[in-house]
Amino acid sequence: MEHPGFFDRAGPFSLADIAKATGSELRRSADAGLMIEDVRPLSEAGPKHVSVLDNRKYMPQLEATSAAACLILPVLEGRAPAHT
Repeated sequence: MEHPGFFDRAGPFSLADIAKATGSELRRSADAGLMIEDVRPLSEAGPKHVSVLDNRKYMPQLEATSAAACLILPVLEGRAPAHT
């Protein structure tokens, strides 16, 4: 884990702003106004975090994550927990 004083945090950012900045589409059920505070690995993410899945070997972590949001391929959307 990085030292908390090493990086200046710019957020929080709304889920809508993150989607726009990354060229992503939100799930229909997503709360576009949800404020995301940080980026974390799937295994460490909580309800105020966004994560990224870029390798299928981490699918078990996606299915178990507590992340509020995750950037994934649309074909994998159904594998994410309903709360993510």
